[in-house]
Amino acid sequence: MDRNTTGNIPVVPEQRLAITLRFLAGGQALDLLDMAAVSLCSVYQIVWSTVAAINNCKAIDLPDDLDDPSVCATRAADFQRRSAVPDAFKGCVGAIDGLFIRIIGRSAKQVKNPRAFYSGHKKGYGVNLQVVCDAFCRVIAAACNTPGCTNDYIAYNLSHIRRIVDNIPEGYYIVGDPAYPLSDRLLISYSGTTTGVADGGRDNYNYFHSQLRITVERTFGQIVNRWGILWTPMQFSLPRIASIISAILRLHNFGINWGLRNGKTFTFRGQKWLSPVQFQPCSPLDPDGQAIGDERFQTVDTTLEEVAKAERILRRMTRDTIEYGSSEVREGIRDTVADLQAVRPKENERGGVIF
Repeated sequence: MDRNTTGNIPVVPEQRLAITLRFLAGGQALDLLDMAAVSLCSVYQIVWSTVAAINNCKAIDLPDDLDDPSVCATRAADFQRRSAVPDAFKGCVGAIDGLFIRIIGRSAKQVKNPRAFYSGHKKGYGVNLQVVCDAFCRVIAAACNTPGCTNDYIAYNLSHIRRIVDNIPEGYYIVGDPAYPLSDRLLISYSGTTTGVADGGRDNYNYFHSQLRITVERTFGQIVNRWGILWTPMQFSLPRIASIISAILRLHNFGINWGLRNGKTFTFRGQKWLSPVQFQPCSPLDPDGQAIGDERFQTVDTTLEEVAKAERILRRMTRDTIEYGSSEVREGIRDTVADLQAVRPKENERGGVIF
């Protein structure tokens, strides 16, 4: 056990957790020295060992349980309560999107292709984090396998989340933006729709679809606003960064679940409600305490060749089409929205093309 600078008083678990939480919240290592009267070296030892303990705690592992029909039924009911047209969106069990995590640029000695981590759109270096959340903004699946240059379509297809979505029980689906491939289990919004014109109800579908999809944006907002370590580019090794991301997602879920267990309610459309979903652990992680040992958070540098291959395939797929795939489920929901005469509110209309 680490001891303070006098060598007499051990750093108890409560102090170790406090130091780690402050570090993840954006505190500088030099500012943490006085919390337990330890050296700078001990601060980092405490942080990495505590992060490893969080990641190896089965009780707060990400569930990855979208193949369970009973869990899907509960999550679908939660999303229905958030929808203005619950009779149309009956089977939504999650919302997916990607988050750009900023890092310090890598050298050629550290990674195979440093330029792969640079995003021209974000104007910086980073990694691509894919997240699926539930109606309470809890992360139910995540993957950080690709460098910052990768778009969401490729990052999704190279991650285990693609397999999870493919195994969602029939009648259920997740929602995402047009960057993702369309299918009966992943519904995206229509591209190129325009308000104020006859478009077969596509714009109205997009509006009610976005009511559910925006949940993942709220999830990102909560994560980034709470964990200040994400505010500036991280300079640690890729395995360390993966460990930090994994721990943050678990702590994010823990905080929400703690609130639900202690009677915290959410009010939506004048109705208070709680979710009975309980997170269950999936496969255990490697206990080495250095890097996450499962495919969800592999070092992103190992997938660069696959990324390049996937990009070439994507270019061929998109020569003659805007969207990837088709979905009878989406068409059915659009027709139901039209039958219910549900339309985008006037105050929400804006000119131009809606993407």
